[in-house]
Parts: sequence; structure tokens; C-alpha cells
Amino acid sequence: MSEDENTLDEGEQEPCLNESKTDLDRHSVVNKPHEKATAFSRGASEDGRSDLESCGSSVGKDADDSQGGAAYVSVDGAEEEVGPVDEGYSWVILVAAAFVIMGFPINNLSFGVFLDAFIDYYQLPQAVLGLMGAVRTCIIFLTGAVTSPFIARYGCRPVAIFGVLLSTLGNALASMATSYGFLFFSFAILAPIGGGCMYIPSQVIVQQYFRKHRAIAAGISTAGMSFAALSMSPVMRLSIEEFGFRGGLLMVAAMSLQCLVPCMMLRPHPRTAMKHKTNIEPPEQKQVESQVAKPANYAKRIYATLDRSLDFSLLKRWDFLLFVTSCVPNSTGIAIYNAYAIQKAIYSGVSPILASFVNTTLGSGSVLGRLVSGSLGNLSCTNRIAQFSISTGLLGVVVLIAIYDTSSAAFHLTIAGICGYFVGSYQALFATVAVDIVSLERLPHAMGWIQLARAMACMLVIPIGGWLYDIFGSYTTTFIFAGVTQKFEVIEMYGCTFMCVSGSLSQVDRTLENLQLHAAHVTTP
Repeated sequence: MSEDENTLDEGEQEPCLNESKTDLDRHSVVNKPHEKATAFSRGASEDGRSDLESCGSSVGKDADDSQGGAAYVSVDGAEEEVGPVDEGYSWVILVAAAFVIMGFPINNLSFGVFLDAFIDYYQLPQAVLGLMGAVRTCIIFLTGAVTSPFIARYGCRPVAIFGVLLSTLGNALASMATSYGFLFFSFAILAPIGGGCMYIPSQVIVQQYFRKHRAIAAGISTAGMSFAALSMSPVMRLSIEEFGFRGGLLMVAAMSLQCLVPCMMLRPHPRTAMKHKTNIEPPEQKQVESQVAKPANYAKRIYATLDRSLDFSLLKRWDFLLFVTSCVPNSTGIAIYNAYAIQKAIYSGVSPILASFVNTTLGSGSVLGRLVSGSLGNLSCTNRIAQFSISTGLLGVVVLIAIYDTSSAAFHLTIAGICGYFVGSYQALFATVAVDIVSLERLPHAMGWIQLARAMACMLVIPIGGWLYDIFGSYTTTFIFAGVTQKFEVIEMYGCTFMCVSGSLSQVDRTLENLQLHAAHVTTP
């Protein structure tokens, strides 16, 4: 840009923006009428960025927030289109992400469908097989926790494609397993790593392409998970009945591979793609990294890797810390229900084919719950954290009702549908609530911590559920354990709701204080 343009930009800035002049990036975002806006570098502090966004009418975030029309980016004087949000290709991204997310429950819910066949073939206690299911679910969530640096470096599409291929390979190898050890490696390690790599990129890219309709878009995209649960469980069960569990696992591998086509459609948002192209490390940074790479600093390298994956600074925010810790008991009810609901129905006298429709009604209710929850969450008058709390609390009540032992298939299917509704209601809000708490830029790291907390819960409770069945010979105690644990989550989430409201008021006070400091700095000669 010329010196005259720089002088003009300096004069047009808001007073509260002068303090961060040295942090300006060379990329400036402007609207379609070519109105100039200021984009701040990532080095600005979080509170400062929030204050600047709140007082600047021409901040890049607001320039992107369009109801129609694209935004443009100026690179060395040449303008390039950034791309619209909430319109155009954004809807293609939404549909593609929904299909990719369908691969997640194919990996996550298949354990409950195959559990009966594994018990008959391997003749192992349910606590041992439950450990495999726990590790499988845990790895799915842990993989989601560590994908954020790969998403930041390579983008969402390559990570999702890698996940599809690895999930297909793991399930195909599991179909050839003759020992529990090989089944454990392929079915509980390889396949879930692929499933985790498919889920988080699909969530992140939807958040990048939507702003005004972000909540409803998140609900629609995650509805792909519900559609998979609705349709795939009977297909898996029929495959097991017709071809055995090996043929069923091959069917799962084939269904995972179908997600490759929508993965190809996850085109990076132009704004994000530009950041990847211009994210060149200075020589000083490379020299620092070369020093860190010395053998004597392995501990620092490990910490740096974990920090890039999870961003430990997020834990300094008490509102986010409360939200993450609430995910541990929150995942207990649905983890046990997903793992043992079908087997409980079979144990109660329901035929295996009808029992497989438990996941179908679970998915049907989840579709409705996600759409309703996303629509409500998109309203300006809705408190999303309170909405999240109510959904998880009612889920715990439904899990406790499921302890009744009856051979009525209608009872099991009804409970599954109600349970699915509340599961979909709160799961559709995970990414949106995380954005409300930590901002869009830190969403991949926030989702990583959420996935880690859910993984810890699944790792603990699924083997405990199988162990309780081995001791008492009934799933009643297993579901009582799940429902009671879910109640602890209810108490924590309602406390989190109250504290987050108080924190919002405190944040307003901090914002006003920072604005006063900015004003004092501007008026100082």
C-alpha cells in the first residue's frame, strides 16, 4: 500500500483502535463497497480484542458478518474475495459436513450392535469386552482433542480425509480378527482414531462458514450423526444375521468409505486458507525451535506439543473450566446407554432385530432434538448454557426410567426416542456454547478439551457398567449407576449457568474499565 493510503487509514481509525496500531496485520478486510476495516493480529490480548471488537464498527469480525454479499481482502494493494458467510457455498459445506459426521456414529455406536456377537464368539466377560468399548470411545474423543494443531496447519479437509481412510482400514482389519488382541488393536484403536479425525474438522468448518445462523447450522450438521444412528444399526444387525459379525464389520468399513466424497467438498474458507498460506515463521522463531529440539529439552517439547494441541491457557478461564468438567458426568448416561441399551433389550426378551431399532429410535429423537435445540439456540433471547443444562438434566431422568426390566419392545423404543431427543438437544450446542465462551478462533482447542473430558468419562464408566452386570447379573444396577452419576452433572451445570451469568457481568465491568484506559491513553498528550 502507498504512504498516502497508510496515512488515510491512520486517520480513519476509531480512537479506541490507536493503541493496537503496531499490531496491525498487512491484510485489511473491507466490505463489498470497499469500505476499509482494520484486522488485528493474533498477538493482541483476548480482553483487548474483545474491547476493540465491541467499540470498532469496522473491525474485521463485523465486516465478515454479512446478511448477503461477500467480503474482500486486500493483499499488497490487490483485493481478493474472501467469500460469504451464511449463504452460497456455506450451505454446501453444511450438507457435506452432515454427511461426514455420519461416519462418527458408525464408529461410535457399532460396539453396542456387535456386543452380542462378540460375547458369543470370544466367550469373554462383559467387563473385558466393555473395556474394549471404553477404549474405542475414549480414543474417538482423544483423537478429537489432539486434531486441533493439524486442523490449524493443514485445514479441515485433509484431516477429515485421513480419518475416513483410517476408519475404513481399521474396520476392514477387524473383520479378519481371530483373536481378542488383534480385534482390540483394529476395532478399538485404528478405527476410532479415524472416527475422531472426521468429527472435529466437520464441526470447525461449519463454524467458520456461518455467523448469523451459526446455532441452527451446528444443529443441522450434527443431525448427520442422528441420521446414521437412525438407519445404520438395523443394517448392521441384518448384516450380522446374514453374514456373521465379520460381514457386518466389512459393511461398516464400506459405509465409512462412503464419507470420502463429502470430505472432498469441505473446501477451506478463503479467509482461513489465506491464513495458512501467509503463516510463515520468522527466522528467529525457527532458531528458538531448533534450540527446543535439543535432547535435553524433551520435557519442554512435550509440553509445547500438548499446549499446541489443547492450549492450556484456556483452563485459566473459570467459565470454560466449569463447562469442561461438567462434560465428565454429562457423558456418563449416554455412554452407558449407547453401550448397553441394545444388549439390555435382548436380555429383557426382545428379539435381536427389534432390539437393533433402539439405535434407530435414538437417532430419530436425536434428529428432532438437534433441530429444535438449534432453532431455539439461534434466538437472541435464549440462554444457551441454561438450555444445555436443562437438556442434560432431563437426560438423567430418562436414563433412570430405563432401569425397568420388561420384554415390551415398545417401552425400550420409546425410552430410546426420548433419550435421543435430549442427547441431540445438548450435543447440538457443544460447539456453539464453546464459541460463546472462548470465541471462534479458539474453538478447535476448546473442542479438544471437551473431547478429552468426554473420553475420560467413557473410559471409566463403560467398563464399570460391564463389571456391575458381571456381579449382579442384571443391567438394572448399571443404569442406576448411569442415572445417579448424571444427576451430579445436573448440579454442576446449574451452578455453571449461574456463575457464567455472573461472569458475563464481570466481563462487562472489565470491558468498561479497559475502554476507560483506552480513552485515557488517547487523551494523554
